[in-house]
Amino acid sequence: LEIAIIEQEIDPLHAEGLSVTVPAFMTEIVAEISQLARRSPHVNQRSGVSARLSIANHETLVANAMRRALMSGEREVVPRVSDLEALASSTTGKIEIETLEDGREGQVLERIMKAAVLEVFRARVRPEKLGPVVASFEAGTVVHTGEDVPAAAYGELLSQLDGVGAVLADLD
Repeated sequence: LEIAIIEQEIDPLHAEGLSVTVPAFMTEIVAEISQLARRSPHVNQRSGVSARLSIANHETLVANAMRRALMSGEREVVPRVSDLEALASSTTGKIEIETLEDGREGQVLERIMKAAVLEVFRARVRPEKLGPVVASFEAGTVVHTGEDVPAAAYGELLSQLDGVGAVLADLD
């Protein structure tokens, strides 16, 4: 239901010469963030967590991906997990976090976002497919990821990590 609301209510970003594609699993992560916030004891439930949180977060996610693509000179805009960091600002503006200590709001949001990624990953990726990927890391494979890594570099993962293609297929 949350995903349907997101898809119905978002205001898609358009820029001449750019193509925007949001993987379904990224939309699921955005929706899961809202669901986890609704259940979190650290979020003021009297204030509520509306569907507007998911809509704002989805739009922020795409905007950050677009900013990153423009900075890298890329024409295809595809949000990735590293773009989730941008959601701190749109999330903070939509929910009220209750903590005993000042400054812990960021930690609460970070935990919610990490949990959302993990939930979606667990729901989509079959554990038996992870063995070869884990073995590649255990053999010393190092992979660089993040906002400053161009999308083309992610294609190299298919040759660096055994079994990553099968894992990616589960995310489609």
